[in-house]
Amino acid sequence: MNDDRNTDELTKNIKKFLDYAEQGQKKFGGPSKYFYSKIIGCHENNSLKELLDDDKFYEYIYATLISWGMHRMGKRGAKMRDFCPFRESIQDCKSELLKLDKKALERLMPDQINQTQNALLTIFHKLKIMKTNSKIVSTSKTLHFILPELVVPIDREYTLRFFGEKNLTSKNEEKIFVELFNRFYKISQKLKLDEVNFKKSKFQPSVAKLIDNAIIGYVAENKRRAD
Repeated sequence: MNDDRNTDELTKNIKKFLDYAEQGQKKFGGPSKYFYSKIIGCHENNSLKELLDDDKFYEYIYATLISWGMHRMGKRGAKMRDFCPFRESIQDCKSELLKLDKKALERLMPDQINQTQNALLTIFHKLKIMKTNSKIVSTSKTLHFILPELVVPIDREYTLRFFGEKNLTSKNEEKIFVELFNRFYKISQKLKLDEVNFKKSKFQPSVAKLIDNAIIGYVAENKRRAD
């Protein structure tokens, strides 16, 4: 995994790539934005402890995952677990999730990285979102919905392409998940948030999501240039 050139360009020109992402937001409209805004609204009005006892919160996560491409109709494509085992899997991680409450990627101190990373890895192992063995995309997205200030959502089209990761398998997902967490942390420490006038919103509620948006803008713009 080699991302040095990409991350340097991303952090130096963050505003430009956020603008590219904003221009392409129509692609991510409809249910994907609607249900995501519902999740962020839940965080604004409730504690994480309250949310993890609220069926409506799980329903919003479930619906957002579907709208973000985690479930496809028909014989082929991604398949999520049914709602009840999905919810139970998250509830089984409740104590670990609450230990990470209030943590924000950009505010972590260097001596907190290993502990936070290990806690996330424990949850990564326990969470079972999909019917298939693949975990990194569905788990990172679910964790972002639960811990939006700490976890950056990962996908194949943008995140893995940005970091040049072409060999993702079920056997190396754990290693890549940890590596990406560390990459995201390093990016968060390099960002000059005052230059982009960062303000929280329902569609960019954290620095973690800002990084995700910038990566989307970076990859989309480079794809456009290549076409």
